[in-house]
Amino acid sequence: MLEGLATISNVTLSESAGGVWTPLINVVNPFVGRVILLLGGIVGVYIVILILRLNYERKKYRILKHILYDLDQLNIHYGIKTSRENKGMIHRLIRKIIRKVKKESKELHHQNPPRRVEIWK
Repeated sequence: MLEGLATISNVTLSESAGGVWTPLINVVNPFVGRVILLLGGIVGVYIVILILRLNYERKKYRILKHILYDLDQLNIHYGIKTSRENKGMIHRLIRKIIRKVKKESKELHHQNPPRRVEIWK
């Protein structure tokens, strides 16, 4: 029984068709091979373009992150709201207190600058 299975698996399509379809299969087979090669090439090009596009998008995202950081630093410098600020009421209150303490500390420092002590005479 196992010998019969081995002989059935070795039968080609042209032999099972009884030889009627053999000329048609021989004519279509090269075209099918070319179509498969063409489709494989198109899919390959698509995958390469997809990889290039992902790389480009990663670079663009990185640049936009740097631009956002620079804008946030400028906004902090000029006292404008930034994208990094928490928008909750408690966070705003804490931020105002911190700003007030820093401002008072700066003003106090400018009014009474530290004395320079000269070590070498």
